[in-house]
Amino acid sequence: LRAYGGTQDFELAETVSGDGPGTGLAEAAPGIQAADMDLARNGSVILRRDETELAAWSFTVEPDRAPEITAAGPLEANAEGAMLLPFEANDDYGVTGARVVLDLDLATVDRRYGLEAEPEARPAIEAELPLPMSGATTRVTETLVEDHSKHPWAGLPVRIRLEAEDAAGQIGTEAGVAAVLPGRSFYDPVAKALVEQRRDLLWTTENGRRVLQVLRAVTHRADATFGSPRAYLVTRTAVRRLAQAEAEGDASVLEVRDEIAEALWQAATILEDGSLGNAADRLARAKERLQEALRNNASDEEIARLMDELREATRDYMEQMAREALERGEMQSA
Repeated sequence: LRAYGGTQDFELAETVSGDGPGTGLAEAAPGIQAADMDLARNGSVILRRDETELAAWSFTVEPDRAPEITAAGPLEANAEGAMLLPFEANDDYGVTGARVVLDLDLATVDRRYGLEAEPEARPAIEAELPLPMSGATTRVTETLVEDHSKHPWAGLPVRIRLEAEDAAGQIGTEAGVAAVLPGRSFYDPVAKALVEQRRDLLWTTENGRRVLQVLRAVTHRADATFGSPRAYLVTRTAVRRLAQAEAEGDASVLEVRDEIAEALWQAATILEDGSLGNAADRLARAKERLQEALRNNASDEEIARLMDELREATRDYMEQMAREALERGEMQSA
């Protein structure tokens, strides 16, 4: 508030800031007196001079509500295994930031095999949630896409906490949402075994000896189990590195663990993807993946995705057959 009147004294009374019964004016410039106050409550502001009321204002303050945020659907995975987290957030004056925190729900983990041991402490997965680059943020509907396929918790139960913040620093939270951390699906039996042993090694280095035994068993008769010599060589290299580290102790296993985990992931993806340079190979692979998913009682969403993959592979195969027929001059066959 500014009052113009030379050196004359003004009296200001206000009940909106909660700072007391009155607020004095101070000289802001020659002939100008001013006062600043925050509107923290309903009240009035009255300006007087020589006990004469010059002006009065009444204010009704509307509270700034804390933002709200909620998951708009289940945690899902796209075709590549990346996590899809749809969410909705709203605030009366606009959301300025949002994030998600995912933590392992250890109490609901099936503690068998490599997961029987106590896991090593790992930080929660945290990510900033996307907000519109422009436009209003009073109501936000977006989807976070992040790939956690290589995380040790992929395929395990987690708890989701969503947070949204407004310009006043107020935070709205939705916590305790249960889900399974999505990851890439593997259907080749050996690829699944390699990925499982990779997870167990990342779970704790105490599993090093057990993982080594399983990997030696898996690679014992490579001609009967490995469909790719390259995948076999990558796996055998990882086995040798792990055996050497195991002989030196847990500290050595910890040093090479990430390297071994990456090698096992590469071998698994080589086995899973197979030779995809040829349409016939892609078609055969798509059939195998769908058959394996049906045998394992995969979800309807996963079956639908693999059906789409089979349709696409079939279409590519038919187009290749047609092209080859045209090249041979067999118009009718094409």
